[in-house]
Amino acid sequence: GKERVFSYYLSLNEKFGHYVKDHETAKVYEVDPQELGIFRLNAQSFWNKRIPYQIDFSKLNQFDFEINVKGKAYQFEVKDIDQFEISTKNKEISFISTAHMNFLFHVILNLADFKQAEYVLEKKNDEIKDFSLKVSLFDKLLSLKIESDYIIVYDKKLEIAFYYQYDQKQIGLDFFDSLFQLKDENAN
Repeated sequence: GKERVFSYYLSLNEKFGHYVKDHETAKVYEVDPQELGIFRLNAQSFWNKRIPYQIDFSKLNQFDFEINVKGKAYQFEVKDIDQFEISTKNKEISFISTAHMNFLFHVILNLADFKQAEYVLEKKNDEIKDFSLKVSLFDKLLSLKIESDYIIVYDKKLEIAFYYQYDQKQIGLDFFDSLFQLKDENAN
């Protein structure tokens, strides 16, 4: 195909607006600001930026998963996926936060506001050492980190980081620290 160059301007003859100039024909068009998205697309705009799973979720009734925090692994289970009640046989855990776990699963299963990452990047395993939360689920080993505007989910097998945008008012940088609580070993 032939390449065609367009330029975008916010004013024309001292009149504010949204204008696109076609350099081939030298014509200038006034454009509805809602239609300008096409000029802000990149290759990733056409990609499926979802964490891929090799599982038929419609046939899934229950599942086990593991969360690794600071090098220590904790096993959990969801006995009924429709009720999505999370339990553990681990005696060290005194409380599981339903709200925090639901949020975690919305992110890692591409649900609700996290249907698709904003963008993805290739990363090597040694580039994600500061990711403190790891989740083993189905055929995946995922590492997670919250940054100021993004939740990053790293798929170890694919060596791809998925960047999900979120509202800072919604969660803090330490949000995943509250997925569950351990029994206080100093309590009587």
